[in-house]
Amino acid sequence: MFFIPNSNGKSQMPWNSASQRLAVDQRSITRRAVLAVGASSGVVALSGCSTLSDAVGNLILKDVNVVNAADQSVAGTIEVTGPNGDTLRDERFDLVSQDKVDSGEEGNMAFYGDVLADGGEYTLSVTLDDGSGINGTTTAEGTVNVSEPDDEHVVALLGAGKADEPIVFTVVKKLSDLEEYDSDF
Repeated sequence: MFFIPNSNGKSQMPWNSASQRLAVDQRSITRRAVLAVGASSGVVALSGCSTLSDAVGNLILKDVNVVNAADQSVAGTIEVTGPNGDTLRDERFDLVSQDKVDSGEEGNMAFYGDVLADGGEYTLSVTLDDGSGINGTTTAEGTVNVSEPDDEHVVALLGAGKADEPIVFTVVKKLSDLEEYDSDF
């Protein structure tokens, strides 16, 4: 199940909600837009599940995303440094576990827009709070190369089942690109 982010970047509302207006970052999606996407999704569904999840994912993914795929809740910070060495974002997140999302709770993803302006190497640093470590890991830093800032999304993936490390940084164009790290995508 996918969730729509609210204005503070945390996922709050199930995609299949009958809400009149859904808040996404600083914008709103009207009921008409939700119905249009729903109708389009029905058509897209005929061509495969990953196509549908990519269509929904493209609506929610922002420039930088933190996704908790672990079986525990996590809290911490993410810092993003741009190609010129400037700190572009230093944000706090508090995310529920994937298990809680599967049972109906919300909030295992955080979304941050207006970060990727130029192509180049971006450095990401995640620091988890005490008690939030994943397999003993509380910090991770990595560099990703963004070549198409308008079409690509940076993801910090926490506790993914198929990943070699507890915290992985990657660049994706669509949500299904994360399948190599976790089959839930």
